[in-house]
Amino acid sequence: MAKKKGDNDIRSDMFFRAKIMYIVFFLIALCVVGRLVWVMMPSGETAYNAARLENRIFLRDTIISRRGAILARDGEPLATSILRYRIDFDMGSEGFDDDEVFRENADSLSKLLAGFFKDRSSAEYRRRLISERERNFKRVYSHDSIVKRSSDLITLLVDLMRDDAFQVLKVDTAVRNHRPVQILPRAVDFNEWQELSTYPILNGNM
Repeated sequence: MAKKKGDNDIRSDMFFRAKIMYIVFFLIALCVVGRLVWVMMPSGETAYNAARLENRIFLRDTIISRRGAILARDGEPLATSILRYRIDFDMGSEGFDDDEVFRENADSLSKLLAGFFKDRSSAEYRRRLISERERNFKRVYSHDSIVKRSSDLITLLVDLMRDDAFQVLKVDTAVRNHRPVQILPRAVDFNEWQELSTYPILNGNM
């Protein structure tokens, strides 16, 4: 009888452990399924941010197709279509954050634009580029941040003994306006753009 009772206890213990394992695996599976459902559920905030990002980066417009040239019997063109494009600047672009580099490139670009269009001096082009940059990009004070003066351990210990291990840095926030800014005096055709696209800033070097 004692042996039979012991076998029953072992069997009951095995069943109990099996139930615990089943419950644990069931809870894990439930958590995985819940996580998948939460990830796949549409988020209003995500959709809103994606729409804002797309509207900021991409600008959709309808471009009328080129009609093509109408030629005479001898091959001389009677009528032809020349497409022209307006080139705008995004002065709030992150590529212009380095003010020193921007001013250097703006100076070179101004001289080239003055020689290309011959409508104003290079100084006027430069003044317009700088003023539009300052109008569409500003750094505004945000908060103070306390940081260590040195990352070197020995220097840090010396600064701690002098009670001068930390310093306060002012943190600013960039305020950007991504509106298109027209700097060039007129629209340009494809051949003109081929030359303009080799100029600083217009060649995407920033």
